[in-house]
Amino acid sequence: MRWPWREQSLASRSGGTREIIVRDRGGYREMVGRDVATGGEMIWSKASLSDPSRSGWPYIDLFHLAAGLAHRRERVLFVGSGGAVGPRQFAAVYPGIQIDLVESDPTVIELARALYAIGEIPNLSLHVADGVSFVARAPPRSWDIVVVDAYDAGELASGFSARAFFARVNEVLRSGGTMAFNVVGSLDGDRRVRAVADAATKELRDVRLVPVMTPNEAYDASAVRNVVIIGLNRE
Repeated sequence: MRWPWREQSLASRSGGTREIIVRDRGGYREMVGRDVATGGEMIWSKASLSDPSRSGWPYIDLFHLAAGLAHRRERVLFVGSGGAVGPRQFAAVYPGIQIDLVESDPTVIELARALYAIGEIPNLSLHVADGVSFVARAPPRSWDIVVVDAYDAGELASGFSARAFFARVNEVLRSGGTMAFNVVGSLDGDRRVRAVADAATKELRDVRLVPVMTPNEAYDASAVRNVVIIGLNRE
């Protein structure tokens, strides 16, 4: 599938304090959450117009670290949809993998269906539900990999940094299973990164923090960046 190369606004949906916009810009199709009051934006998805499985956000590629560490790659859960670039990559790289995608906002799913063609992703099951509650209700040992990318505006959605959530992640992972969790913050004690890392360490094993850096970037612990947290099932 190839999308036309153009830069324009494709859709806008407003609800409450937030507006969701899909636009083509700079060679990517972006899904954007905009705060109505402040005008502040957070780009949730960047899918290349020439190859929709290629993301403009490098952290998406780091989710494959969890897949590489998993003993099996038969079933994966993605929490948080956006344009579903991560699920599209997994479907292409791990043929036959069964993908569950849960998203709390039906508007996001509507836009992803219409403008990101997520209905074309093989073996994908969509669930409109709160991600924390969905994991809490899931049967034990459901997935080999759990990927969490659940930002609402500029903050991690409620409940995802709680220790109880990671306890359930450990339970729903199969033996040898792994988790990848995207968080935005700095490595110098930022509360967002620290809260997730501390909770994950209590319930999973071999927890690692993988910061996203550009090739020529000088390391700065105070720089705000995507940090992918990887953890293994305790079995």
